[in-house]
Amino acid sequence: MELPTTRFGRLETLEIPEESGLDFPHRLPGFESHQSFAPIEDSRSLPFRWLQRLVDPHVTCMVIDPALVVDQYKVYFAGLDADCPELIGRNAAEVYCILVVLDDARSATINLKAPIIVNRLGRRGKQVILTDERFPLRHRLLRSCPRMESAGARCSS
Repeated sequence: MELPTTRFGRLETLEIPEESGLDFPHRLPGFESHQSFAPIEDSRSLPFRWLQRLVDPHVTCMVIDPALVVDQYKVYFAGLDADCPELIGRNAAEVYCILVVLDDARSATINLKAPIIVNRLGRRGKQVILTDERFPLRHRLLRSCPRMESAGARCSS
């Protein structure tokens, strides 16, 4: 499948497997009019990935596996299954957190409070709100640089 994207500022078309597409039946906050996305991995931005809307090249956000940023980050699926039947099949689940960059990369934060849970086998996802107070809405990314560098990211100050 061809996927148009402007994630690096210019329009480009990627070839991705058809099964890469994900359905978000409950929508993502801030992207309520968009339901279908695909996670895109690119060597130029690892360990970050892009969550790209399938039909609009201008709708994308950067995400990261929170375990690369925070030790012992866990989502307990037992409490989610009743409200999120699309996430059943937790062995196939991936967890992403959205990266927010307002002014420059030094001020980047990730949303640990509301991770995106993706069941790749079921091709569905949902953003959930965690009750664990250890995980803030805005976690400073540069605070986590040593762990990020071991995952292949370059930190700058």
